[in-house]
Amino acid sequence: MATSQTKYMNPYKKTVVSPRVIALIARVAISTALVIFTSIYFSDYLIEYHSTAEKFAETNWWIAVNLYMVAFLLVAAECIYKFFLHLFTWHEFFDEIALMLVASVGAILIEEYMEGIIVMILYQIGEIFEEISVNRSQNMIVDTIDMRPKVANLVCEGGEIKEIPAEEVQVGDMLLVRAHEMFVVDGEVVGGSSLVDEASITGEFAPRPVKKGDSVYSGSTNQEGVLSIKATTTFSDSTTAKILKLVMESGEKKSKNENFIHRFCLKYTPCVFVVAILLAIVPSVVVGFTTNDWSMSNTWFDYIYLGLTSLVIACPCALVIGIPLTYFMGITLASRYGIIVKGGEFFDKINELSVVVFDKTGTLTTGEFSIVKENNIGISLEKFRDYIYVGETLSTHPIGQGIAKAYSLGISNKKVKNYTEIPGEGLTYDYEGSHILIGNSRLLSNNNVKHPDVQSEFTLLYLSVDGEYCGYLTLDDTPKTNSKITVEGLKKRGIKTAMLSGAKKVSAEYMGNLLGIDEVQYNLLPKDKIKHLERMMDEVPHYVAYVGDGANDAPAILRSDVGFAMGSIGSDAAVENADVVIMNDDPSKVLETIEIAKDTVKQMKWVVAVALTIKGLVFIAALVLTFLPSTNNLPMWVGDLADTGVLIICIVIALLLLAKKIKVE
Repeated sequence: MATSQTKYMNPYKKTVVSPRVIALIARVAISTALVIFTSIYFSDYLIEYHSTAEKFAETNWWIAVNLYMVAFLLVAAECIYKFFLHLFTWHEFFDEIALMLVASVGAILIEEYMEGIIVMILYQIGEIFEEISVNRSQNMIVDTIDMRPKVANLVCEGGEIKEIPAEEVQVGDMLLVRAHEMFVVDGEVVGGSSLVDEASITGEFAPRPVKKGDSVYSGSTNQEGVLSIKATTTFSDSTTAKILKLVMESGEKKSKNENFIHRFCLKYTPCVFVVAILLAIVPSVVVGFTTNDWSMSNTWFDYIYLGLTSLVIACPCALVIGIPLTYFMGITLASRYGIIVKGGEFFDKINELSVVVFDKTGTLTTGEFSIVKENNIGISLEKFRDYIYVGETLSTHPIGQGIAKAYSLGISNKKVKNYTEIPGEGLTYDYEGSHILIGNSRLLSNNNVKHPDVQSEFTLLYLSVDGEYCGYLTLDDTPKTNSKITVEGLKKRGIKTAMLSGAKKVSAEYMGNLLGIDEVQYNLLPKDKIKHLERMMDEVPHYVAYVGDGANDAPAILRSDVGFAMGSIGSDAAVENADVVIMNDDPSKVLETIEIAKDTVKQMKWVVAVALTIKGLVFIAALVLTFLPSTNNLPMWVGDLADTGVLIICIVIALLLLAKKIKVE
């Protein structure tokens, strides 16, 4: 049995300085030392010789070259291995490794040994920074999402409290959570009441009151009092663990722009090689014919060197690393707001939405009844409400609970006598000397109460007092607090809204008009929702999102370009098929997702712009210095340093995305 001192290792956390990084640092250090030593003690033996035979006969020349080759192989061995591994695979061969290796080997072949090795040293330094930065950022993401304590307070038989490692908690264990402590697993409150901060899970900053029988989630914080909970999940299967798993798996999915970069490199790299060859050959041939001098030093050297430098400058490392990292940061930012995005590709689509389609019940509405219209006859409205309220406070039916919540009069029901709930009809009871009937038309008819037959597609509730008809209530589903704000926010962003509902016409149109939705379809089965969804997808220029919560929404969520699921009350099928999961069922999270998508794509464009601008300027400098008379070539290592520097800048730009504050209007 592990003790409370057991150190929990999150499976998603990485060693920042991995064994590979340590090996790279060692090889770079030894290679750098060899280069410095050779350049100091043997540089005089690498001067230009009158003949190759004379060069080969010089022992010190051989020593210098071999030392340089050892230094080169130390830093280039991994690249050489990958180069030959990808040699016969077109889509893998043309990558940054091919560019850097060809440039480095080319420099060595023209006897610019130090330049060629420095190119590889700087490339490997970039690799070191890249791996450390990526590992550190992933660990930062894990720490941001998974802040659960690694120990739990287990309540043993006899009431003893024992601290155990969180990963040892079993389903059914009784746990004690004190004020300001975090829940390590999901559970059900069995004792106490408190306010729970669920911001890290749902993104909702208003604390939620909980009491006996309520559910609590790992990663939430008990703000006051002491709670006893019964564990309903293990540590590794808790809500926080599932969120972390979704985020980390989402980071592995390619976005449209990431895939574009991959396809771009397949064409870009061969073009870079062609340009480099042309830069090396065409000017050399022109100079050769012009001066009739075809020597390496006077004609070929500068332009071959330019071609090799252009390969180094053109290396797409910054784009290959910066773009995926930016999307991963966007996924992490979304998770902070209680939104799980299952891949960077969906940010691209969300950024170009034309229509957002909503389900009605459970998505835009609470699924609880509320009062649409009151029609009192023969009694005052105050008395009408009193009679209905005192009876419905005793009802367990959703209609009764909705009415009691809507009126919230605070009148005691202790004076209610002979309370009877008749399934499928309504309630009967005595109150203040009167006999009350509340229910549907059948209840009144069975009790010989004359009443009008009101025609409505809303739910109706009739009231009778002492055998006299006293009016009715019209009831319908209750819109969520932020539903109207969400619809208005989408319209401000130029996005059309629609609602596809299985509800009756009057109910659906009432809710659509109340919220200001552009298009409302009703009486729909799941297959009908698919037909309307596909019609909209054909009609609009960009993408269509569907937002739903139930199992009947799963087909539409799956068929849409971007499927949103309400994660708290949503069915497993809806959540499983969704591209985006909203943890607290707040429809305004759709607006937050759109804003995060816009910021992510904007940040990605900054990465591309910075990388291409700096590379372009360095390339222009290389051209100018080569073709201007009486100037030296731009050193190859400067191009490599620019590439490494751009990579670091792009990583910083990506990380800055986490500092964004998302506000929706």
